[in-house]
Amino acid sequence: MDPCELSAMEIASAVRGGRMRAVDVWHAFVQRIEKYNPVLNAFLSVNPQAEEEALAVDRKVAAGEDPGPLA
Repeated sequence: MDPCELSAMEIASAVRGGRMRAVDVWHAFVQRIEKYNPVLNAFLSVNPQAEEEALAVDRKVAAGEDPGPLA
């Protein structure tokens, strides 16, 4: 399942349900940015804390906690 082809709601549901890891979603989108941004020039920067935030979401899911509706 390619997270880049899913809606935000589908991604959030998959992450909260443990069917997808937030850090994998982050990596997929960073790869897409790296691939297309040289042509599109749509991103000035990527949040340097985003990967750690994704890992924190994954830790919450693994611990059985609800990471929130937008995780």
